[in-house]
Amino acid sequence: MKTVLVGAIAIYRSIIDDPYSVIEEIETTHSNLWVHSLTYGSNETSDFRTSSEIINIPKDINNKLDLHFSQAVNNYICRFNAPINFKSKNYILLKYKIGQEFKPHNDDCQEIPRRISAVGFLNDDFKGGQLSFDLMNFTYEPVAGDIVVFPSNFPYMHGSRPVIEGTKYSVVNWWN
Repeated sequence: MKTVLVGAIAIYRSIIDDPYSVIEEIETTHSNLWVHSLTYGSNETSDFRTSSEIINIPKDINNKLDLHFSQAVNNYICRFNAPINFKSKNYILLKYKIGQEFKPHNDDCQEIPRRISAVGFLNDDFKGGQLSFDLMNFTYEPVAGDIVVFPSNFPYMHGSRPVIEGTKYSVVNWWN
């Protein structure tokens, strides 16, 4: 498994097999599941997070993604000796169209404690949409099939920069 490290940010290269097939299946048979993304604790839309999401991914797709994410996250846990108590079983699929973004944030909070975050990329045929870690002075240019794993806490605040052209598809999950 080819891995690139930037501090405690690990990029697992080409770990999702045939990522475009996930997009094709979702868009041809489950496109009615997309809803506007909300931020935690809010039932209203805002300009802080402007993507769409599918929270309840069909079980077969969720299980396929879990195989790939588990491989990356298990490697990360061993590499950094990160104790994990619980893994969410449900992945969230995100879709960012032109101009859509998720402003810098961290994934850990008192109401939902998280230790490890993971973002997988299903395509790279778009412009913009980089995963930015401004406090770490690092920006990741998405590559289809890659999974980026990192700590969920404040120093690893991250965001998805606005998409300039095309549509970006990614998958997220967290461990605590």
